[in-house]
Amino acid sequence: MFTLREMQPEDSPAYNKLTYETPDSGAVQYRQIYHIDAFHAYQTRHSNVRAVVAEHPAHEGLVGVGAFTFEEILIDGVAQPAAYLSSLAVHPVVRQQGLAQQIAQWRIDKAYEVLGPEAVIFAFIQSGNTGSERNALKWADGLYGKFVIPPLKMRTTPPTPITSVNIRPADTADFEEIARHCNTYFADYNLHHPLHAEGIRTFVAATPIERPVKQWWVAEDAQNHLLAGLQIMELSAMMQMELTQMPAVLRLANRILQIIPADGVMRELQIDNFWFAEGHEAAAAYLWEVMCYEWRDRATFPRLTLDAHNPTLKLIKLPFWVPKPSGAVAVKSPFGFDATRKLNAIL
Repeated sequence: MFTLREMQPEDSPAYNKLTYETPDSGAVQYRQIYHIDAFHAYQTRHSNVRAVVAEHPAHEGLVGVGAFTFEEILIDGVAQPAAYLSSLAVHPVVRQQGLAQQIAQWRIDKAYEVLGPEAVIFAFIQSGNTGSERNALKWADGLYGKFVIPPLKMRTTPPTPITSVNIRPADTADFEEIARHCNTYFADYNLHHPLHAEGIRTFVAATPIERPVKQWWVAEDAQNHLLAGLQIMELSAMMQMELTQMPAVLRLANRILQIIPADGVMRELQIDNFWFAEGHEAAAAYLWEVMCYEWRDRATFPRLTLDAHNPTLKLIKLPFWVPKPSGAVAVKSPFGFDATRKLNAIL
C-alpha cells in the first residue's frame, strides 16, 4: 500500500506541502513552513541527517516522512553509536493505517545497516502525543526521563550589566575550551553528544543561506577565562511555525506573559548545550539575558529543551506557575539505560 524510500532533494516542495497539512499532534500543535529548500534545511539542522518519505497511489505527493540522524552519544558514561529519530509526520488522510510504525521500522533498519546491530535508537516524544507514545513503545525498551520546553520570549530591554563579565560570540580560538567545558558539564548525562573543536567548527560553518545561521556565545571574565556558553541555531532564517492549538492553561499563561505573537506565527532560536563552570551561575544567567536581547529582532522566542533536573533551568527566571510543555525519550539500547541519569540531547 505504502512505498517508502529515502528523501531526495527534489522532494522538497512535496515535503513543504506535507508539513503544512500535518500539524504536530502533541498537546501543543503547530505546522512548519520553510522559507528555503527543506532538504537543505534538514542538512543544516543536524549533521549526518537523512530522511525517509512515504507515498500512496491514491494520494498525490507525500503522505509521510521521518528523519534520522547518526551520531555518537553517551550511554551511562560510554560513547556509543546512535540514531536519533525525529520529524515524524503522517498525513491525516492515511492515519491509523500503520504508516508511522512502518516509517519507524524503516529508519531503525537503516540505522542497524549503517551503524551495526549494537546501535542505540532514541526519539523524543511530546507529552500528550498518545499515538507517538504507542508507536514508540512497539520498538523501544521504554520511555525515559523528562525534558521540559519552558515557554520563553526574547527581551525588549537590555539586562543590567555585570561589569566583571563580558558576553560575546565565540571565535575559533575558543572551540577547544568550549568543548572541554561542555563535555565536563554533561559528563554524567545520557544522550550527550561529546563535542570537539573540529565538530564545533563544522557546526558553525554549515549554512543554507549566504550568512551564518549557527553560533556559539560565551561569557568570560576579565582574564578571558570562559565561564559559560551556549549553542545557537537561527531556525527563523530557515522556517517559521504557525501555532494551531495549545492547551487552555497555556493560552491563559500567554495572556499574561505575551510569549506567542497575536498572529500565532513563531520564529525560533534553538538553544542547546547550555553549560556553565562551577560557581558561575550568575554569569550563565547574564549570558542568557544578553543573548535574548541581542537576538530579539531575529526571533520571537528562544527554544531551550532541558532535562527537568538540569540546574540551568533555574537560571532563566520563569515564573513557577507557568506550565511547561514536556516529553520523554524513547530508547532502545543493547547496553542498558540508567533511568536515574539526567538527559542532554539536540532535539
